[in-house]
Amino acid sequence: QDASGQVHRIILVIADITEQKKASQYARSLIEASLDPLVTISAEGKITDVNEGSVKVTGMPREKLIGTDFSDYFTEPEKAREGYKLVFSLGSVTDYPLTIRHRDGRLTDVLYNASVYKDSLGDVLGIFAAARDITDRTRIASDLKKTSDELNAIVETMRDSLLLLDGELRVKSANQTFFNAFGVDAAETLERPIYQLGNGQWDIPELRRLLEEILPNNASFVDFTVTHDFAQLGRRTMLLNARRLQDASGQVHRIILVIADITERTRIASELKNISNELLRSNAELDQFAAVASHDLQEPLRMIVSYVDMLNRNYGSHFDEKAQKYMGFITDGGMRMTAMIRAILEYSRIGHESSNMSSIDSSTALSNAVANLKVKIADAKATILDGPLPIITANVNQLSQLFQNLLSNAIKFQSDQRACFIQVRADESESEWTFSIADNGIGMDQEHLPRIFQLFQRLHARDKYPGSGIGLATCKKIVEHHGGRIWVESKPDVGSTFFFTLPKR
Repeated sequence: QDASGQVHRIILVIADITEQKKASQYARSLIEASLDPLVTISAEGKITDVNEGSVKVTGMPREKLIGTDFSDYFTEPEKAREGYKLVFSLGSVTDYPLTIRHRDGRLTDVLYNASVYKDSLGDVLGIFAAARDITDRTRIASDLKKTSDELNAIVETMRDSLLLLDGELRVKSANQTFFNAFGVDAAETLERPIYQLGNGQWDIPELRRLLEEILPNNASFVDFTVTHDFAQLGRRTMLLNARRLQDASGQVHRIILVIADITERTRIASELKNISNELLRSNAELDQFAAVASHDLQEPLRMIVSYVDMLNRNYGSHFDEKAQKYMGFITDGGMRMTAMIRAILEYSRIGHESSNMSSIDSSTALSNAVANLKVKIADAKATILDGPLPIITANVNQLSQLFQNLLSNAIKFQSDQRACFIQVRADESESEWTFSIADNGIGMDQEHLPRIFQLFQRLHARDKYPGSGIGLATCKKIVEHHGGRIWVESKPDVGSTFFFTLPKR
């Protein structure tokens, strides 16, 4: 302008910013090419540019982010500002941990790498920061720690000792069971070769052979039993279980060694073997007795009964009434003795036959029992009702005998006041079947129930209710040999219900 204020000249400056614009567009392209959140921050801490990754992780549009304080988008703004200052101080930072909060509340764990950027004169204009999402890495690390904690808890609660050895057979770790069982502590165990433990007490030839010969060369998993004398613990029998772990090159870098002290188990097994041998010997003696009872004892009884019968036939007319009565007692006693011997033999055979198990329909066993009792059932005018009965695993002959004894018992002790009625049923539970045989007979007092399953126990007079006194004891033995239980519930003049269980197999 001149002195009067009139414009008389115009200076026009033309700057070619084509390259500058290209450079700016190139920078934007680089920023947007990254999937990770990228941001540029001014020296005052304001966001000057962001990429699409920053938009997604914050939930805010680009135009809303630019111009705002960068620290507002973190869960710990102060920590973010401290990292910002650190970049200005050092020129850059690497793997600086922060957590970004999305506008909807979602959190993203990130590691920031940031550095300053300068103009052409070297003056700092701001900071360029790139974030790497480590949410999955954090979750995986958390899961790994949880798994590690769980494994450590399992190892520490093991009843057996567990050691982790390296390729040089040095102890890298051990559980508390090992320290307690063998009287050593961590200081004298960890990082030492296993053979040096306990002042060399673990230098066991069998252990050396297992770890140095068998395990590396022949198998990845080995069981080994060792008996060794320890100075303080005495003679111990141990089951050693070893597994080798190899690296990618096939080299053994870890060995897991599990030590189970089976000294007591071995002692018990030895005692059980002795008991088993003794039982076998006793069973052999019982078998021999049974053979004697079945022949040698019954033969004299048959002779007695036969000769008494001959006396009655040939000389009975010469006997007075009292003598004939005495002869009758002898005959009755001999016949009862024969019946008891047969019942005892049947009782003794139960254990030998119980292993002959098969899958059977229990209604078949009941039908067998009913057929054998056909005459008794008809004479008593008894009614037997049964519901659906299951398929079970049992000895069919013994199950038939069990039903027969219980049904016979119900018929024998029927009431004179009402018709005989018997109900057979089976109820299912998770692990077993419970059978019941209920009658409406004379019943029993509660005080007598505990002894009715004992041999030769009778609650009633023999002349009114005949029997060997072995029937219910036989029932108990059959049920127990099948892995079940038997009991009775009863009320006088109401009736009795016998229950027995058979396991599902």
